[in-house]
Amino acid sequence: MKTVTAVALGVVLSLLVPACASESPLDGDGDDDDDDAGATSGAAGPSAVGAGGGSQSGATGSGPSATSGTGGASCAGIFGGACGSCLEAACCTQLANCDATAGCVDCVVGEGDAGCQEAPAANALLECASGSCLAECFERGSSSSGSGGGSSSGSSGSGGGGGFDTVNCTGPASSSGTVLGVTPDPTLGYVWPDPSGALAVALYPKLSTVAGDISIGVYFFPSPGQLDYPPNGTVGCAILEDTGSSWSAVDTTQLCEVHLSQLQFASAPDVCDGVIEGTFQGIFSGNAPLAGAFSLPLEVAESQTSPPSCQPPNGPCSQHSDCCSQSCSIFIGVCN
Repeated sequence: MKTVTAVALGVVLSLLVPACASESPLDGDGDDDDDDAGATSGAAGPSAVGAGGGSQSGATGSGPSATSGTGGASCAGIFGGACGSCLEAACCTQLANCDATAGCVDCVVGEGDAGCQEAPAANALLECASGSCLAECFERGSSSSGSGGGSSSGSSGSGGGGGFDTVNCTGPASSSGTVLGVTPDPTLGYVWPDPSGALAVALYPKLSTVAGDISIGVYFFPSPGQLDYPPNGTVGCAILEDTGSSWSAVDTTQLCEVHLSQLQFASAPDVCDGVIEGTFQGIFSGNAPLAGAFSLPLEVAESQTSPPSCQPPNGPCSQHSDCCSQSCSIFIGVCN
């Protein structure tokens, strides 16, 4: 749970951690009647899952009776739909504590100050929700809905992918493999345009990461109509650890390749109506393999991407200036 940070990834570009993935709203807006005055709207981060924005007031008491296991404080009706039901059953103490803490409910639905999720009450609720109610509260492809009468616009993926979250523009992901004793276990991914013109794909264990969590970064330079991206120096993979205040690279490699089954750019920047699906595989230190798959909505337009400024060794070339090494074997058309 942190703001945007940068992590060096190889020698080609930096892999950025998006604010979208560092924020952690829950499904449906809470009533938070006691603390609306203490919250500040307009903070960076997506709106509540399935709620499409705006706070829902007067929701307290609208759900089934539920009490925390410690002090009898009610946790009923704070969130609605399947998310609210799951939180009341699995995270009642944390939910009641959050509701009783000024600004907490507004924070977890994305309407608090930047970094507010570091506060103990918000952090405890988000951790419990991501561990026990991930599908109900974080994945927009599920059948959950916003609380009360909240709008549920944007709750289904435009590309038809299961589990698409078009509010946060994330989708399901997975991986297999262990590198340097670290075994990533991503469940969701997010894509954004890197300043170099590449696509940066980040795969996270949960929407709100904490110190010790492991994520995967993959980058490549997309081209319309091209689905296979071999390990030619313009594809990279990284394993990243959340340090609590930034991200640290566990290991990186350019012996990485990406194979897509679908690439549909967004109709415009920041419009989550594109789709990217595929797999990746890389060879890390000690010849350790790591592979994974992702099916993600995409809010990157084609205009936000561009070819690499120069080609790596064995990349295609027709003149010396095409190559990063400034040396092209023109007869065979590859960079030295």
